[in-house]
Amino acid sequence: MLKTSKSIERAKSSWTPINDQVANRQLFNERMKLLSHWHKAWSESQRRDFITYSLGLCNEEELYYTNFLLKQVTPSECVDFTRILLKSLSIRILSYLEPKSLCRAAQVCWYWNYLASDNSLWQFKCWSIGWQADIHLPMSVLGFWKHFYAQKIHELRKLPLVENLEIEEPPQQVEKIETPPVKKKTISFVKHSTQTKVLAWKSNDKNARDIEKLSKSSEKGKILKSLSA
Repeated sequence: MLKTSKSIERAKSSWTPINDQVANRQLFNERMKLLSHWHKAWSESQRRDFITYSLGLCNEEELYYTNFLLKQVTPSECVDFTRILLKSLSIRILSYLEPKSLCRAAQVCWYWNYLASDNSLWQFKCWSIGWQADIHLPMSVLGFWKHFYAQKIHELRKLPLVENLEIEEPPQQVEKIETPPVKKKTISFVKHSTQTKVLAWKSNDKNARDIEKLSKSSEKGKILKSLSA
């Protein structure tokens, strides 16, 4: 017995009209709407289980396509570093920002506001200027030092302006002219007989006997001449 057209349409599925493309597309859209309605009603854990189950049914080509779509939605270059790094490292990075940039960073999201309002950031900025808070104030409350810094800045704006003071120029230093050192003259005493120099540092002899020595040497010379003759 030959199969009719109606029996061919329901050969593989009694739910999906395989041969009729128009009816097939209409039924697919209705099921997608129903699935989105279920997805909204599911909890966060149920949605993750559904994603894990769906990825397990995909082949390799479909997984590559899913990866391509995910890179367009959440590229790896634009990942929030505060969600990946530790809290201490994120605060360390934010500590390099100035107060104005730090307040702008607090407007990104609630978690950035939580990190940018940390007391360790603003306490260091207050101490670097020399602002100390009262001990009785609640310093452990989140954002205390941030509000304390803003309060001090607001007080500074209320102070009267100080006129520009004239700064005296420092006196010009006179350059000293270096004179060459004067050489000390050495005193020398010359003997008539030997022509020897006496050094200046050598002290004079109080009991001079040079004349006696010369007379004795002259007498010895005369005696030797007479004997040789």
